[in-house]
Amino acid sequence: MKQFTYRVLERQGFHARNAVAFARQAGEYQSSIHIQHKAGIADGKNVLDIMRLAIKEDDTVTFVVEGEDEEQAASYLEALVREIL
Repeated sequence: MKQFTYRVLERQGFHARNAVAFARQAGEYQSSIHIQHKAGIADGKNVLDIMRLAIKEDDTVTFVVEGEDEEQAASYLEALVREIL
């Protein structure tokens, strides 16, 4: 299992366009990918699940990646999160 934590810097938070980009990329990996937030846990491959968390600017979220390609997935997704959030 790999995980990383990130504080959202994007003024609009984890909005729909970013959620779609994240879910698309997460869907390319075999590993399960979850996003933990004070509002709950979302499937990182499901846009609606991500949006349900209502992640705002300055919120801290933890991304958990588990599976056979977790190293590659976590590395790529962490770089993506830093770029879009």
